[in-house]
Formats: sequence, C-alpha cells, structure tokens
Amino acid sequence: RRRHTRYIGDWSSDVCSSDLDGSIGDFHRPLTSRGINDSINLSKYIKNNGIYVDHIYSSPSYRTRETLDYIADSITTSNTKITFKEGIYSCTDNYLIDLIRSCSEADKKIMFVGHNPALHLVFEQLSQLKINKYPTCSFSGFLLSTNWDKITPEKCKLKLSVKPKDLINEN
Repeated sequence: RRRHTRYIGDWSSDVCSSDLDGSIGDFHRPLTSRGINDSINLSKYIKNNGIYVDHIYSSPSYRTRETLDYIADSITTSNTKITFKEGIYSCTDNYLIDLIRSCSEADKKIMFVGHNPALHLVFEQLSQLKINKYPTCSFSGFLLSTNWDKITPEKCKLKLSVKPKDLINEN
C-alpha cells in the first residue's frame, strides 16, 4: 500500500491580513503582525518536527506568498517545487480535491497554501469531522493509503492538525 502525506494550511482570514479600510483589495492584502507571528511559530513547529514536502501548491495572493517566505526554509528541501495556481485563490473544495487527484505520484508529500472556506471544507471532507472553524494559519496532515488520483475520505487518516493557539507554548 502506498502512503502519502498531504499537508494543508490556510493563512487567509481577515484577522491575519491588514487593510481594514479596504483600500488595497483582498488579493493584495499583506499579513498583519499577528499573521507574521503565527507564520513564524508555524515555521518553528515544522522545523522542530522534521516536516518537509516535495511540492507546494499555493494561491498567488500577497499574504500566501508572505507566509511561504516565513515557512519555506523549514518545510522545503533543495528539490521542493513551488507552484502558484491562480485557481486556488477563490476556489471551491472540489477544485482542491481535483488538484490533489492530478498530483504527480513522484511527489510523496504535497502541501496547499490557500484560503477558507475551501480549505475548511477539504479538511472536513478528508477527516470526516465537522468543525466550527478552520483557523487562519492552521496546519494539517493526512496519511493516504492510495495514489493521489484515487483519494477518498476513507483512504485518508488525519495525522496531525495544529492551530496557532496550539503553537504558543510549543516553541
């Protein structure tokens, strides 16, 4: 049986992006100081736990790029590929599931950096758990017992799920 780990992360809610007056526009909003701090804490968690990925698929929004700047050294190797996909910015959960199904089998560990509500819905679908909120800067990993193109909730096991408040005393 093949086992793949899929990590998902979300850094997109209004709480972690500035521009409260709306003058910049959603796509171009930067992280707030809280978002920066959460990204730094997540980076430490990733590094302390030896987590790395083969391929990162990210929304091209400014704040997701900023987040990647903070965590990239912790989660990537010299062979990690990073792909910015315009479709992740305002996608549905079905778009992300289809994207997972299209991933190369050469990539054993993949990560998505995107936005709610899509990541929240994908988390619920794959974990088969109903949650009130998938907080900004959450990080989750699933162990798969199948190839990417055959992903179903029954073939996924939630391996880890951390939220920013879990990381306050972790580092």
